[in-house]
Formats: sequence, structure tokens, C-alpha cells
Amino acid sequence: MLALLKRFSFALEFFYNGGFIALYSIVNFSLVDWTLLAANTNYGPLLQRMGKGVPLVLMLVVVMNFIRMPDIAQFFRRYIFSLLILAATLISWGDLEFCFWFTSVHILSSILTLFEEDIRKIRIERTTLTSLFKLPPAQIVLMSFALWIAIGTVLFMLPISAAPNVTISFVDALFMATSASCVTGLATMSIGNSLSLFGQMVLLVLVQIGGLGIMILYGSMAILAGKYMPLKERVVMQDLLDASNMDEIIVMIVDIVRYTILIELWGAIILTVGFTLEGFEFGRSLYLGFFHSIMAFLLLKELSFSGNITTITF
Repeated sequence: MLALLKRFSFALEFFYNGGFIALYSIVNFSLVDWTLLAANTNYGPLLQRMGKGVPLVLMLVVVMNFIRMPDIAQFFRRYIFSLLILAATLISWGDLEFCFWFTSVHILSSILTLFEEDIRKIRIERTTLTSLFKLPPAQIVLMSFALWIAIGTVLFMLPISAAPNVTISFVDALFMATSASCVTGLATMSIGNSLSLFGQMVLLVLVQIGGLGIMILYGSMAILAGKYMPLKERVVMQDLLDASNMDEIIVMIVDIVRYTILIELWGAIILTVGFTLEGFEFGRSLYLGFFHSIMAFLLLKELSFSGNITTITF
């Protein structure tokens, strides 16, 4: 029954959301010669109706996956990405371009993980990428940052990451992703004028990951989930944090995350009040407050919006 529910949820997403992706691609990317079709055909209303139904299909898929999971903790560990995509599509409900890109990413993820549970039932020794290549701890950290830089570069090159009438080249995307992940504070473009809201969110995530460190983030998530880190990851954390045992690692990770969040939160509150007093609307002041608080805590001053702090434009 559970296996059937899994197949049904995938089929529903594949045919409905996949149909929306196909129709959107045909209409907006000129994949066919429309002169061969009826001149009075209007696909705009159909796309709008299908686009509004995409979040509902994703919600139904998430609910069916929740029913299949034995407990809520396992559900959140396995489907946190689906929940984030669902939230993004609900927030941007009616925006066909956002819906297209978010749905494309999620359906690709669903295809890649379709047979994950079936493969897990086969008794084969599981090997991680690090154990396969026998990487030492220092190289694991290096490869982790390289992976995040590659992901950030791809995300920056998406059309939804750029502001209207702006095109982000591969070199600029690579430089921005590297600079944000390594917290150098350098930029080759104006953050406020060249990046959309989505692009700025990508930048913030990369900065937060780079500032805290990928392994520290992994360790903190493992602690919050009540899991023990495998021996290989413990060795990496000990080498990274110069700690002698697991207890010291846990205490250090908790302190780092706690004080980072506390300082960024207080900075965001102070800056939000300041932006509000300067005449910004509260919603924009809140966003600018958090953005500049994170940037000020983790980066140098060069990585900022163009102009002074009171002339920020979006």
C-alpha cells in the first residue's frame, strides 16, 4: 500500500507538474513554430490555471509522503527540500516563472530519488564519496566548499537570480559564489541592482554557510536531529575545530551557532529600527536589517549594496 502511494504521488507530480513545465517551455522558449498552429490559439489562460494548480499538487504529494513515513522526524529529514519548494511556490503563487523553475528543480529531485527506497532494501554495503576516494579530513572540507561554490554558481546563473534586464555571466556567477562561500567580501557587480530577491537569498545562504563552515553546519544539524555523527565526520570535526573529544565538539558547535544567531538577531533588530526611522516601510526595513546584519557579521564591508546605506534600491 505504501509503495503504491509513493508511485501514485510521483505519477501525479510527473504528469501534472511535468505537463506545466513542458507547456511553459514550449510557449516561452519558442520550441515550436507557432505559425503551424491555429492563429487564434491562446495558451495564456491555460498556463495560468495550471500554474495555480502546481502548488496544490506539490502539497498533495507532500501529504502522501507524510502518510508513508513512520514518524515525523524521518519525514522532515527526508522531505525538508520538498517543504521548502512548497513554501516557495505558495509565496510566489501566480508567478509562472518562479513556479516553472521551482517545479523543475523539485521534479528533477523526485526523479533522482524515485527508486531510493527500493535500492535501500537491497543488502549492499553502502559507501560514501569520501570513503570511496579515501580523502583525508582537510580534503573533505575543501571538496565540500568546492561543491557549494559549484551549486552557488549554477543558482546565480538562473534567470530568476538576476534583476530585470540583467544577465549574469558565468565568470561573475563563479566569482560571486566563491567570494560568498569563502567570505572574502568582494563582488564584481552591484548586489542591489544586479541580483533579484531570489539571487540575494542565494547570496545570504552561501555567506551563512561559508561563515559558519559546512562541517559546523552539518554537526549542528546532526545534534539538533538527535543523531550521532559517524566516525569519519568526527575526525573531520576534530581536525577542523582542534578538539580532542566528541563532548568538546558538541559544546563548541552549540556555542558557535548560538552566538552567531544571537549577534545576527540583535544586529537585525537595531538595523531594522534604523531603516524604519530613515523612512523605509517596515517589511523592507526588516529584510534590509537581516541582510546587512548577516553581511556585517560574516563579511567585509565591500560586499554591500551600491551607494550608501540610505539609498538602497530594489
